[in-house]
Amino acid sequence: RSVVRLSLSCTGLADDDETVDGTTRASGLARVDPGGAGAGDFLAELDVSHVEVGRTYRLCLDLDGSGDTVSYGDTSLAVHGTPVREVSPHAIDRTLEQTLTITCDDFAGCSPAAAAYLSLGECEGSF
Repeated sequence: RSVVRLSLSCTGLADDDETVDGTTRASGLARVDPGGAGAGDFLAELDVSHVEVGRTYRLCLDLDGSGDTVSYGDTSLAVHGTPVREVSPHAIDRTLEQTLTITCDDFAGCSPAAAAYLSLGECEGSF
């Protein structure tokens, strides 16, 4: 069974289920629609409680699970650790004043001194 994990690098990841510095524990993939035909969609539940705010992690996939044939490969998907849990609304109008509500985690939350900006591309820095 295929497994995924988040890591700072997918190179040299072990097949064991241990959490190491900068890596989440491996999680098996489950089919979202087990009765469906074709490739379908899959779900993985990862414990991200050790993900550091401000770091970008790679989504690493091991197609044969704990087998020796295939090692972890980089899916080219990235996950950024952020204290922001939710932003509402999800869409805004083109007007002069828009209010966005930003909900942050308690352990690494935002402060009244924080500023938010909209960007067409990637942001230049991290927090």
